[in-house]
Amino acid sequence: MLLPTRRKKILEVFMADPFHEVHLREVARMAQVSRGNVDLSLRQFVQEGMFKRRNVSNMTFFHPDLSNERLLKLFEYLEVEKKELFFKNSRKIARLLRQYAEALLNLSEMKIQMIILFGSVARGDWTKGSDIDILTVSAEKSEELSGVFSKARKDVSPLLDIRPIGTTIDKFIAGLKNKSEFYEELWRDRIVLYNEFLFWRLIGKGREFSA
Repeated sequence: MLLPTRRKKILEVFMADPFHEVHLREVARMAQVSRGNVDLSLRQFVQEGMFKRRNVSNMTFFHPDLSNERLLKLFEYLEVEKKELFFKNSRKIARLLRQYAEALLNLSEMKIQMIILFGSVARGDWTKGSDIDILTVSAEKSEELSGVFSKARKDVSPLLDIRPIGTTIDKFIAGLKNKSEFYEELWRDRIVLYNEFLFWRLIGKGREFSA
């Protein structure tokens, strides 16, 4: 999937916080794209049903329509691209993170449906001894997951300080709705290690509840 660079930059502004509308001028500043190009691109997004526009006096605000399947596909694509760039720039930890995610999926027999890296390592600040914060999301709560977390760590690298947190799909959506501090941090610095598709569908659900 090929996206013009300016459109990609504009979409990335809204990926960082898809629940808020943003003023046209602010989008241009954050995306570092000319205001004219931002206006043109967002108008087309609105025409295609991917964004909604609101005019207040002489100000224009935009926000993504997270019920639009095409937009979710674009966000999903950019999320995958973000992960691949992270792996490219963090080769020392990338292989272990891939192995750990695979171990979690296999040991849980796919009960874990989504895996997200967040915190300092997701920002690219990893150093030897850094905490590795991982969020796993399952359909329902399982007492077996603590054992899965422990065994996956031992199988991959017992010396890594991996700190996994388990939650359910319902609690994940509730966290998005309530905008808790934890989920604010998750938004700022995240790498979706597994299931970008589900991630953005749950974001869409969170939008439904917060609308």
